[in-house]
Amino acid sequence: MNRGPLLLALLTFAWGVLCDQCSPVHADTYTEHEVALGRLCVNEASAAINDCVAIVEARGSRTLDELRDMHPRALAAHRVDGRRWIAGLSASLERPDGWPEDRVPWETRGRAGWERTLDAVRDTLAGRRSVCTSAPQFWGGPDVDADRIARHLARGAVVVCSGTRNVFLRYP
Repeated sequence: MNRGPLLLALLTFAWGVLCDQCSPVHADTYTEHEVALGRLCVNEASAAINDCVAIVEARGSRTLDELRDMHPRALAAHRVDGRRWIAGLSASLERPDGWPEDRVPWETRGRAGWERTLDAVRDTLAGRRSVCTSAPQFWGGPDVDADRIARHLARGAVVVCSGTRNVFLRYP
């Protein structure tokens, strides 16, 4: 009696059970709120994780509807601009349509970057990460928004986050 096929089936089953129990949290367990905040991070700060943490500190307590009202372009269900792929970033970690594959290969860099962003969002919401002394109210790029930032600083706003590319501010 040849027991090879039975043994192979049993080993395959056991391997499947063990792999499922030992694998990290499945990607599809990211919430819609986490994905929306991740998309906002990518839109506002690309791959700058500290900026993402600061953005989540600024917007993490907002509902999905509030986030969509505050950031309609970044969180649009469909985009037609050069970064339309942002709308396709999802909990499944699948490559979104329009992804700039020639600049950032999805399988070797893009997927890992998106997952790092989602993990940073999750960790910040859970209170495990922070780069701010208090929740920022708004932010801007140090070059493109320099005049606006200077006006807010002159009116008494203070910088509340460190280690970021963008400048994160709040009024005391």
